[in-house]
Amino acid sequence: MVEGTYYWNCLAYNNQSESNWASSNRTVIVDVTYPIVELSTPTVDSGSVVNQNYILANVTVTETNFVNLSYYVYTPVGILYQNYTLTALPYNWTFTSLNDGTYYYNATICDLAGNCNSSSTYNITLDTTSPAIDYQTPATTTGNYSQDYIEANITASDSNLGTIILYLYNSTGLVQSNTSVSSPLFINFTSLDDGTYYVNATVNDTVGLTNYTSTRTIILDTTEPDVTALLPIADSTYRVNNLIQLGANITDTTLSVDTVKANITYPNGTSNLITLSQVGATSQYNNSFTIPYLNGSYNVTIIANDTVNNINSTENTYFNAEIHGINITQPNNQTTNNITSVNYTFTITNNGTGVDSYTITKTDTSGVGTLNQSTITNLAAGSSVQLILTVNSTIVGNYTVTVNVTSSNYTDVFALSSVTTEVLSGPLITSTSIVPYALINGSNVDLYVSAINNQSVWAVITLPNSTETVMDLNNNVNTSFSITELMGRHNVTFWVNDSYGATDNSTDYFETFEPITFNVTIIDFNDSAVNTTLRTDYRNTLLNTTNTTTGNFSEVWPNTLLDLQFNSYLNRLRVTFTGFNLSQNNGLSLGLDKLSTALSGYLGTYGINSSYNFTNATLRLYYDDLSYTNEGYLGLYTCNDWLFANQTCNGTWVDITSNATQSTSSDYFEYNTTSFSGFSIKQETVPSVPSGSSGSSGGGGGGGGGAAGLTYLISGEQFNAGYQKELSIGDRFKFNVGKETHYLTLNQTYENRIVVIVESQPHTATIYFNKTKYFELTGDQVYDLSVKVEDINHIGSKATLTMKSVAVPISSIPDEEIEPVTVLEPISEEILAPLELEEENLSVKKSEFSKILILILIVVVVLIVLFFLGHYFYKHPPKTSWPHISRPRFNLFRSKKKSVSERNKSVINTENKTSRKSNVKKNKEEKQDIKPMFANLFKLNLKDYLRRLRYLPKTIKKVERDAHKFIFHGFSFQEAFDKALSGKKISEDKIRPILEKLKITTKIAQKYHFDERKGKQFIDFVKSELRRHESIETIAKELVEGGMSQADALEFVNVYNKHQ
Repeated sequence: MVEGTYYWNCLAYNNQSESNWASSNRTVIVDVTYPIVELSTPTVDSGSVVNQNYILANVTVTETNFVNLSYYVYTPVGILYQNYTLTALPYNWTFTSLNDGTYYYNATICDLAGNCNSSSTYNITLDTTSPAIDYQTPATTTGNYSQDYIEANITASDSNLGTIILYLYNSTGLVQSNTSVSSPLFINFTSLDDGTYYVNATVNDTVGLTNYTSTRTIILDTTEPDVTALLPIADSTYRVNNLIQLGANITDTTLSVDTVKANITYPNGTSNLITLSQVGATSQYNNSFTIPYLNGSYNVTIIANDTVNNINSTENTYFNAEIHGINITQPNNQTTNNITSVNYTFTITNNGTGVDSYTITKTDTSGVGTLNQSTITNLAAGSSVQLILTVNSTIVGNYTVTVNVTSSNYTDVFALSSVTTEVLSGPLITSTSIVPYALINGSNVDLYVSAINNQSVWAVITLPNSTETVMDLNNNVNTSFSITELMGRHNVTFWVNDSYGATDNSTDYFETFEPITFNVTIIDFNDSAVNTTLRTDYRNTLLNTTNTTTGNFSEVWPNTLLDLQFNSYLNRLRVTFTGFNLSQNNGLSLGLDKLSTALSGYLGTYGINSSYNFTNATLRLYYDDLSYTNEGYLGLYTCNDWLFANQTCNGTWVDITSNATQSTSSDYFEYNTTSFSGFSIKQETVPSVPSGSSGSSGGGGGGGGGAAGLTYLISGEQFNAGYQKELSIGDRFKFNVGKETHYLTLNQTYENRIVVIVESQPHTATIYFNKTKYFELTGDQVYDLSVKVEDINHIGSKATLTMKSVAVPISSIPDEEIEPVTVLEPISEEILAPLELEEENLSVKKSEFSKILILILIVVVVLIVLFFLGHYFYKHPPKTSWPHISRPRFNLFRSKKKSVSERNKSVINTENKTSRKSNVKKNKEEKQDIKPMFANLFKLNLKDYLRRLRYLPKTIKKVERDAHKFIFHGFSFQEAFDKALSGKKISEDKIRPILEKLKITTKIAQKYHFDERKGKQFIDFVKSELRRHESIETIAKELVEGGMSQADALEFVNVYNKHQ
């Protein structure tokens, strides 16, 4: 049948011949031609490799009677992987989510006639995976290497492998690259410079997929570290046992330094390896090294390596070690006197192994040693030098001097050696005496010298005609020398020597004159005799003391200028002539008068009249018997026209207080005048009391309190800032702490302390000189008041205080400075005002009562004195024939008064041991010599004592005066002298007498517990006796009888006699 379309239908007949056609025609197509199908674009070409996970299939179909189109995808082994059938257009299809691999695919088409046909089969490779790449051994990994090459070994894997590229970089860029299309790829980069390198590789496949390796950082370092600045410096020299520094500067250009060590080779060949440490972030490495006790040369090699073990051990240095030592000999201790010096020889030896220099010092607290050199330069090993130490002291004692020799290069190399010198007192004249200084021709003079540490004693007397006489004084014994008819000056040189050959001498002189009988009559205003004591001095030394009740004196004296002192009216009027010409004024009278009733407006009046020819006279007028109200406001007046016989002033009274000297401790005025007149003591007007005061009251001196004084109102501003004021006994401060009123009253003064009363509630506190006390007044455990003693004038019964408001916790103040005070309730002004008024009235009453009491006491004292004077003169009639000298007795030490017979017995027993005269004569003289101390002994004070030292230069007097003051205030001898001498320049020969007197004064004052009053009395007594030319033994006996040891008495009197 021919291909085409055919239509057919069926006609059916039944038995009845009925027929019918089918309901529809049937169409039949005759098709015997196979369909045509081919893969076409966009289907990729067969055999393609693509970077995708799908296959796109598209066909071209030639068929009229299309039925369906089926796509088939197969794996490489022919297994159907996936298929899909289309029954309508379009004719393409995409297979997705396919795995990588090679696939085969084709298409089959069928028509209505059942004719089917297939397309050609394509293959396609899907590749979506990048190539694998990695390093393989052998290869250089990341790190530091001491080499000049880098090995790289790269492997890559991919079914579609393309190319492998290997790269080598440094800090400047690409160094080298290599390419390969096969794996593995191995490259050895050689002859590389030191530095940092970077290695990596890249791989790609045929579809353009790429992959990379990691980058390896490789540091190449073939250079050893740089070693410079080695320590110690080559050829340095040190001492064994010294600690030194080993070190160097270490740097590495490429890498860092790892370890640094120092290899030390000792002189004996042994070695020691020491690790050096880096100093901070610097390039310095060091360590300390103690040189062993081995002298010689030490070699040091520095070994430095970096982190890749490049080692530098080529740098080295060396040093020398020496043994250094000092040896010093020890001289023997010596004994000398205080005039001769001694020498000590020390041998200094360098017992080390090298040259050394030395510094020489000494420890010498007394300053008695002198070295002949202070340095030794470049002393060779084993060599020695001699050092001379000279010790010289004028003061007795033991002196230790330590010599210290120290290496100039090594301060811990030193040697010490000490010597002790015992300095004994050299021959020292402690005192000399010539009695008297002025003689009448044909009389005898007594020469006396006291010395210590002496072998022999003698005196050389140079007569007025220049001839010399040598007298052996028989070692501290009086020697009488008969005066020839030669008048004039006789110079005396006293000599002593000792066993060391040293000598000491002292010079003095006496003079001889023609005799003169000097007559004088002492009368009052109505020509009545005046009871008077006449004292005669020559060269500030007592010649004679005579008393008269008849007013007449007739004395045989050397005819020269003498000092005359007239004491009348119970020693309350004293007239002193200096350089009095006996010849010009012989036979004249002297009028001394005391008014029994004081002139109106004055407390007491004296009249003095004479026709004497004189240039200057010193008057002393005592007022201790006068009734005054305020000693600080007494005045001295003179009449410019005094009628002596009438006891009246015909002119006016002139105030001469400013030209006079007042002693408040001894109650007198002293005035120098060139003419005589009437003289009166007046109570001046006392200034009004400041606001808030309680009045004032007076009376003579004294250190005790009790009398009402001035009240000083302290403001709050003054209290806070600190208020300083000199207070007299009874004066007080009034001040407020908060709302409470308080008082601080000066109650008592002593040489080195005071007593104050602090009120609110009365409380007594003792405060020492230059000390501070604290007071708690408000009960809050905080101190409110401080009081400091700035100065004490015990003689004037005054003290300077500084009071200040404070707020100091109790725990911060030492216990010895604390004074508790009981605090009362605050006192209101309403209560306080009437109390203060009542206090003022009471003060006035006390003042009046005090005056009455003083008058009663004066009367009682006068009666007692008159009784004892009468009894004394009854037992001991006065002797007026010169040169007999009456002297006081010293009784400060005795606690129990001896009877006259007991004192005579004691004197006789002592005289038997020391005197060369007969016992009978000595007993007689001692009985005649026993007299009470003169009345003014207890009036003398330090100021009076120092005023008598007029022959000393002004600076020396001040030093001695100040030193005594400090001693009596409790300072030691050395402290007192140092403070007094501070800032003053005095030659050594002037200082020595002061030192000797101060030293013995301090010793006696401390041993016998003298306060200032007793100390002054004691000194004045000894000096008074020496001026009377009493022998040292006699004065010493009196002191022994008073309670002092014989050794102390002799030592003290000798020192003061020497420097009298």
